[in-house]
Amino acid sequence: MSSYAEGVHHYTVEKLVGTRQIFKQEALDTTEVMDASELYCFDVATRRPRQLLHFVRMFSAPETEEVACYFYNRLE
Repeated sequence: MSSYAEGVHHYTVEKLVGTRQIFKQEALDTTEVMDASELYCFDVATRRPRQLLHFVRMFSAPETEEVACYFYNRLE
């Protein structure tokens, strides 16, 4: 869900932090538009989303599979 008011985009996003976390919903405000079909890392220092390249995919694991997540941890 998203809305726009007074130059700020307000999003409800799914946040993933840490190795044992589930996706949690959180409110996020930014001046930049985010595409609902893309994935982003959010830079809290600049308050800007960074689109992930298409070689990264994140989704819920099937009930019969182990949960795994591999990702880069730098903005370089």
